[in-house]
Amino acid sequence: MDNKPMEFSTCHTWFDCKFILRMKMGGEVKIFISVLVDDREYLCLRISEDTESEVVIGMLLHSFQMERETCGKYCLYEENLLKRYQRRLGRKERPLKIQKGWGEELDRAHSFCFRLK
Repeated sequence: MDNKPMEFSTCHTWFDCKFILRMKMGGEVKIFISVLVDDREYLCLRISEDTESEVVIGMLLHSFQMERETCGKYCLYEENLLKRYQRRLGRKERPLKIQKGWGEELDRAHSFCFRLK
């Protein structure tokens, strides 16, 4: 549960039960998903800094009602199209932390991106 962008906390009082929704630190990642669907180029996900790539793949599959597909069938790649660089992310790597390391190159159109394969 530590890798979810939100968490629920319960506050118990004698007569009432209340829920408090707290947002975790995070951001948005853009992932190219042409391997999943033909009619959509990419999907933006809001994830926490602790979300691992395996969980991101599961979230993508869930978004397209493909829960029966195994996460192990797909991998998340970090790509730089200008430098022809491609690296497969490990299952426990955190895409948002990687994206923050891209720095200024992130501002250039499609210089760095994530791609599901």
